[in-house]
Amino acid sequence: MSEAAHNPEMKAVEAALAALAPRAERLDRDQVMYRAGQAAARPGWTWPVAASLSLVALALLAGYDLSKPTPQAVERVVYVRVPEPVYASPDAGLSGQQISAESGAYLHLRDRVLSYGVDALPAPSPGAAVPMHIWSVGEGFREMTRREPTGGE
Repeated sequence: MSEAAHNPEMKAVEAALAALAPRAERLDRDQVMYRAGQAAARPGWTWPVAASLSLVALALLAGYDLSKPTPQAVERVVYVRVPEPVYASPDAGLSGQQISAESGAYLHLRDRVLSYGVDALPAPSPGAAVPMHIWSVGEGFREMTRREPTGGE
């Protein structure tokens, strides 16, 4: 800071700035706003040119579309031979086998059931467990209502 105080060039700038006096007239706020509105309202040439080019392109494309001839429909009869599907019989394979998830037989059995229905399932093996009868809530309720009340009441 001591260097700036002893610099003769800075002293000259300081003296010149001190000699300047502020202007007496103030900035007119209304005039500034009016000029800003005028500058904002001036139309540029970009949007009118872009709109004109779009209109010309639309007119050219519409004229091209209307002037081209309509295509004629051509009818042809084409015969395509489709081979007859070959269906395997539902009784083939898996009869009496144990089906496990690890072997691929489960997926084969699933595909057969989806293709041919439940009748395609193989007959159960003689040692297979017999499915249990599961009572439904309705059967249990009917069973309870059939019972006779005890003689005490």
